[in-house]
Amino acid sequence: MYNFDMVLGGLDEEENADIVFRLGWLNVWSPLKPDIYYELNQHRREERLISKALLHLAVVEPGENWWGETFQWDRGNKIIPGWELPITWFTEDGMPRKGILKLLYYSGEGEGKEECAPRWRLRHALSGMVLAGVPKFLKEDNEKIYKSNLPASLVQRKGLLSIAQNMLLKDGIKLNYRQKM
Repeated sequence: MYNFDMVLGGLDEEENADIVFRLGWLNVWSPLKPDIYYELNQHRREERLISKALLHLAVVEPGENWWGETFQWDRGNKIIPGWELPITWFTEDGMPRKGILKLLYYSGEGEGKEECAPRWRLRHALSGMVLAGVPKFLKEDNEKIYKSNLPASLVQRKGLLSIAQNMLLKDGIKLNYRQKM
């Protein structure tokens, strides 16, 4: 399931949407490979969970990770002009229970482009909420992956991290990214 993105990549937009709708995001998505385009309906619980995971990734991972993000209250309404991620989304009550979030997630193509880089410990932790899980070959190499240090910008965003962690904890996702990496 780790490489299910390869299957989705071989399909056109409509086929892709059909598969994701029928199987569900939690069965086809891997937080280890989040670099794709999303259209997430906040009315659907599992799509809200994916939105929360992407929000958490964007807070922890350095750089500008959400590209071209837009929000609209439903498919019949226009996109809200100039929309930016509101701070209220970092709380359970502040995240809307309806609306369509669209974005492209980007984490630097593994080369630190655009000052973006994955945080593997968080991605492995988020894998516990999806079917794909962490492949054996990545589990065996986790010591090398986790040697990186937290960026200075993360320390400045400590309050946002606590809020994001508490929000995910309410959905049964326990993360401990404060452990020494």
